[in-house]
Amino acid sequence: MNFFKMKQIFQRNQILKDKFSNAILLSISQIISLIFNFLAILIIARENTLENFGVFSICLTIYNILAIFSELGIYGNIGTSLSKNKFNENDLFGFSILVSLVLSLVFLISLSIIYPIINIFYNDSLKLLILNSGIISFSFLFAYALPFIMTGSEKIKIFSLFNFSNNFIYFIFVIFQTYILKDKNISSYINYKSLSIIIGIILVFLILKPRFKNQKVIFKNIYSDWKKFGFHCFLGRLYNSTIPFLLVLLVGYILSEKSAAIFRVSFNFINPLLLVFLSFTQTMAKKVSNLPSIPKNTFYSNILISLFLVLGSAIGGFILIEYFLGEKYKSSLPLFLIMLICCFLYGNYRMYYEWLVLNGHGKMVMNASRFAFLFIALFSIPLMKIFDIYGAPIALVGSFSVCTIFVFYYYRSVLKEVNFAKKPELLDSFNK
Repeated sequence: MNFFKMKQIFQRNQILKDKFSNAILLSISQIISLIFNFLAILIIARENTLENFGVFSICLTIYNILAIFSELGIYGNIGTSLSKNKFNENDLFGFSILVSLVLSLVFLISLSIIYPIINIFYNDSLKLLILNSGIISFSFLFAYALPFIMTGSEKIKIFSLFNFSNNFIYFIFVIFQTYILKDKNISSYINYKSLSIIIGIILVFLILKPRFKNQKVIFKNIYSDWKKFGFHCFLGRLYNSTIPFLLVLLVGYILSEKSAAIFRVSFNFINPLLLVFLSFTQTMAKKVSNLPSIPKNTFYSNILISLFLVLGSAIGGFILIEYFLGEKYKSSLPLFLIMLICCFLYGNYRMYYEWLVLNGHGKMVMNASRFAFLFIALFSIPLMKIFDIYGAPIALVGSFSVCTIFVFYYYRSVLKEVNFAKKPELLDSFNK
């Protein structure tokens, strides 16, 4: 496919025009906020020992896994209700606040349950860190929930404001603690992260103006949808989203806290790119869910976009690791380059993943994520035993590959089943 043909594809295809105009506008704010968070983590990594940063990474990983687990798939159903305009969105925003308060208790109870188990597998420094930072760690649940709510209601700009505000505030906190107070206490870094999320959440809901009408009716509808497909979507996200976090825990336990720090830094370099790809699909989520199918030309555009961003990230990552982090983290460079394959795969399958979720095929998404998770469970430890720390990114690439294969397989199977080829007028009306 030559350049002129690709140019014609972009000019003819309305979904690509919308995707670029909205996503580029969104990505400016998204990328700026990601840079702040990225730099904050790099400062913490640079100014602390490998052991301390490893413990910091494992603690953040535990909080992120608990946030994914504690939401139980409810936020996905709230997002679906918002995208389908089932209720007044302000009522749904109010319902989201009430649900979040309840699930915060689930988060904290879960943390208290697993705390003794953590103490068995990891050292006392992690135990002390959780004691000092656990009380407000429920904020990670809010940060995980917000994308579902903002995407469903198409409040992407407000979501960008949240990302910018909480990451910018966190960056300021890190600068203040590290270079003004001269304090490198890692529990303070985590508490500041939780506090910055809470400030961002308060700002968002002041703008959204939630109200608390029709809560019983909304609850019954959300619960009904949750029983039908919400729990399947939750299991899919649980399998899919916990994979990199699980690897951090495994690297820290099987190898060392130093290795966990190296792996975390490597993943930290690809995480902004993964979030950029996610923002692309979030801007189009509602329209994509109403399409009978995703235009085939979108597949080719995704390949080009993914290649361009991956190559740019490889150059930028090399410069930062080589000249900013220094000798201490040089071994993270090959891990980072291997993980960039994951970004390429993610950029190509994510829109199809969203289409399946928003069209009620949660069980298929769950199965794809389950197989990806199963790959990690079966092969990550043997790969780390054979290739040492390099086994972790190799396992991650394998997991993303499995998920990509199954997402496309399920997408094609759905199209064959419903035979959308008989309804070309739907796609034509969308493109107009």
